[in-house]
Amino acid sequence: MPLFHRKGETLNEKLLREAGYAQEAASAAEPPEPDAQAAEDGPDGEIVFTLDAADLPGNAYEIVPLPDASVLVDEDAPDVSDIADAVEQDLDPPYRASATRQSDGYWLVTARSIDVETLSVDGEELELSVREGETRLTIDGREADAARAPSRLIRLSEEAGSDVVIRATRLDGDLWEVRADPL
Repeated sequence: MPLFHRKGETLNEKLLREAGYAQEAASAAEPPEPDAQAAEDGPDGEIVFTLDAADLPGNAYEIVPLPDASVLVDEDAPDVSDIADAVEQDLDPPYRASATRQSDGYWLVTARSIDVETLSVDGEELELSVREGETRLTIDGREADAARAPSRLIRLSEEAGSDVVIRATRLDGDLWEVRADPL
């Protein structure tokens, strides 16, 4: 499915252009394609848009395309490549996208860039926090010995500076989605 989008165009500019109030010449203006709406860029590599995919069954999907071009999606999901193709007009993998059916065959799609790391550790969720020089580690919500923290998470905390929390969620196997936030 094609996605109508003009890079750098805000929603207000899009609406003004569609209403005929754009500053560009009327002959140069292209009408929007009826099957998709423009993506809205948000903070930190986030986008939100609607996609016309009336033939896509179901009501909601979450996809995680990885840097190696593989895509994590529920085993019973149909071909969701239309969603990935639309997102990838604005974001490169890796990213996490959620699509929810709206009305008349339109889907609300939100997507954001993510960081993916390879970590060899047990558990499904890790949280490493460093505050005032004290390091704490939790694995699946339980306190763990900070010495068990994967070296990559330690390096990420050092790169982020003092007072930081790093959260990691297992995607598949040794692949983890990792996010660092200042405290």
